[in-house]
Amino acid sequence: MGHRLDQGDMLDFLEESKLRRLPLHIVLKNGDEFEDWVTDIGKLEGEDHVAFAAHGFTAVRRISSIKRAFPIEYTYAGKH
Repeated sequence: MGHRLDQGDMLDFLEESKLRRLPLHIVLKNGDEFEDWVTDIGKLEGEDHVAFAAHGFTAVRRISSIKRAFPIEYTYAGKH
């Protein structure tokens, strides 16, 4: 059973994707699905929008679900 994300949770995922260039798996409310990373987050006419590298500018309210495209791999590599 999954946890339902509110808009604040979605914005956190989107911001992490933008900062770390991590791909996300996005499902829109119209059923479209894609994997992409975020290039920008902003407001348009008072509404939160997100720009994806290959999928353009999308209203956050149109996103049905969001998750990482692959799990984060925790490693100690590089630590001395």
